[in-house]
Amino acid sequence: MRWLMVTILCLLPAFATPSGEPQLRAIWVDGFNEGIKTPEQVDTLLARVRQAGLNAVVVQVRKSADAYYNSHYEPRASDVAEGFDPLAYLIQKAHGEKPYIQVHTWLNTCAVGRNRHPRSLQSRFPEYLTLSDMGEDYDGEATKIDPGHPGAADWTFRTYLDVIRHYEVDGIHFDFVRFGGERWGYNPVSVQRYNERRGRPGGFPFFKSERFKQWRRDQVTALVRKTYLYAMTVNPKVLVSAATITWGNGPESDEAWARSAAYSRVYQDWRGWMEEGILDWNIPMCYYNEQKYARWLDNWMRFVKDHQYQHYAAIGLGNYLNPIEDTLEQIERVWQPTERGNKPKGICFYSYANTNTDAEGKAQKHNPAFYETLGRVFGQWVPVPPALWKEKPINGHIKGTILTADALSPADHTLVTLKGAGQEREQYVDGTGFFGFVHLPPGEYTLTVTPRTGSPLKVKVQVQAGKVATRNLLLGDTGAKRVKSLSELSRLPEGTEVLLTEQAVTVGMPGTAGNFQLGEVTVRIPGELPLPFIQGDVVTVKGTLRRENGRMVIDNAKAVLVDMLPKRQL
Repeated sequence: MRWLMVTILCLLPAFATPSGEPQLRAIWVDGFNEGIKTPEQVDTLLARVRQAGLNAVVVQVRKSADAYYNSHYEPRASDVAEGFDPLAYLIQKAHGEKPYIQVHTWLNTCAVGRNRHPRSLQSRFPEYLTLSDMGEDYDGEATKIDPGHPGAADWTFRTYLDVIRHYEVDGIHFDFVRFGGERWGYNPVSVQRYNERRGRPGGFPFFKSERFKQWRRDQVTALVRKTYLYAMTVNPKVLVSAATITWGNGPESDEAWARSAAYSRVYQDWRGWMEEGILDWNIPMCYYNEQKYARWLDNWMRFVKDHQYQHYAAIGLGNYLNPIEDTLEQIERVWQPTERGNKPKGICFYSYANTNTDAEGKAQKHNPAFYETLGRVFGQWVPVPPALWKEKPINGHIKGTILTADALSPADHTLVTLKGAGQEREQYVDGTGFFGFVHLPPGEYTLTVTPRTGSPLKVKVQVQAGKVATRNLLLGDTGAKRVKSLSELSRLPEGTEVLLTEQAVTVGMPGTAGNFQLGEVTVRIPGELPLPFIQGDVVTVKGTLRRENGRMVIDNAKAVLVDMLPKRQL
């Protein structure tokens, strides 16, 4: 085998990787094997990554609704020692030593497994899980949340932002951002929302209904969009990527894409995400055995390269399925341009732990020859290509949350139409009340908000390059006094019913207690919250103003997250 590898390396064409050209050279590091669970594992990982000539790691920090970091929301992974923060140590070593290695945090999105910890999502909120049309909650792959349930979507979105807000990561990474199959998506809350949207009297829609397929697609896309825009708000430079589905033969046209498994069976419209611009990096999992499926791989690579839409794609290769020499063949073809002249901006390997197969087809773990070979192929370290739409932005974005003023409930199904600067777009508010429009030329825009009942409302929004303009709205009347500042609140008499809008949480409470601080004002929410409000959350609150020992309290309150402060303001 050794002489064969030397021969292959000698014969490898010089154009196998573009010399000196910035490119993403990444590797997936899963949480089921050695990787970042101890300081020694992190040190070994980074030594191998640098030896291999790579410049980024995509590291799994959430695999079963648990955390390989200090999470504000989820229980700690069971196989990490108390007192050790794997993500913090990884960032310290990856960024602090040379060459610089980017850290992209990989969180399983919908797949949550069967974590039995009492604080886990699965234990506390089994109603968040997606179901099949037969009522099953396990799809043969994983137990998954249903993004059509607003509580599940909110929980999942906040886990991604928790990482961005509290760690100096270079990126966040979606995986399992999809349903398990075409017969899944029958969470009762999601189905009820669908029936209300379509004006159906009730019952389960047929799984092959094109409208119900699009509904499920829309729920996944809404979660990606909201996460992208909040990530831009909190840290405008952080990169958002996804491990996306290929499966089977690659499409040769956009029409064929509509028949792909990603689009038509698991409702992951990653081509649409790239076109909209809510992914910075598309990293499709092109995991194919070279001897059996080289043509399928080539067809997928062609489609991916030709559908980058001014953002970036990196080809994900399944080195775990192949001998090292076959992985080298695939690497060479990654960089070849399509008939349209398009090339990817990077490559990503799955996986760090399972490096290759041997001559008998057996899996090899952490084979030193794999890292050594990559190092000889790639040669010198190169930087990751800058995301110019973030480094030198020419467009801006709009986001917002629309609630009912009386109950502070999401104004689900509300239509938002945007016009201005030559743009005209529309979008339905999602189940959390969120809407967002990305990559808009600077200028003034008019948002027309059309609720399901009542008259349309028009508001003006100014868009600046590189900024996310936030416009939150309250629809309808409320018996409470609307208040916009804490100083205004201080002038109101005891017992006033108040609606305090868009205030930053200054002190959160540990766990799920319903108390937090807005400056000198204490907010008390009865019962237990699904997730705590933490410092930097921006909330709208409704409740009764009290005074206790000269301090203001909003009692018997309800609070809704409507924004987050930029990281630089924390």
